[in-house]
Amino acid sequence: MPEITQEIRVTGRLQIELPAITKPGISVVVPSFGRLRLLENLLRTLARERNALAVSSEVIVSDSSPEHLIPAVKRLCDSFLARYLCSRSRHPAVSRNDGFRAAAHPVILFVDSDCEAQPGLL
Repeated sequence: MPEITQEIRVTGRLQIELPAITKPGISVVVPSFGRLRLLENLLRTLARERNALAVSSEVIVSDSSPEHLIPAVKRLCDSFLARYLCSRSRHPAVSRNDGFRAAAHPVILFVDSDCEAQPGLL
């Protein structure tokens, strides 16, 4: 599939470049800040949903946890085959935007770390 890049210009000052989309599927972006138990529960329910999908999928955890928790969050991501992304801000909107930029699929679902993926979500 050819690489696709879109650019949006608003009032000539703000420029947003959308990520190049090369694979069909879904990216799930999870902003996270230090809630390991809740994140683990969400990743467990997302793993169940991903196993039932017929298309490619990825989970990106955009994390802004305190430095002492980062190794635990990375281990958690590894155990559920989620991609860890160190976010540059503690604000969830910035973490969502960081995850959006890192997404590899054209469909992006944002899910907060205190949620659970119900059957059929993906």
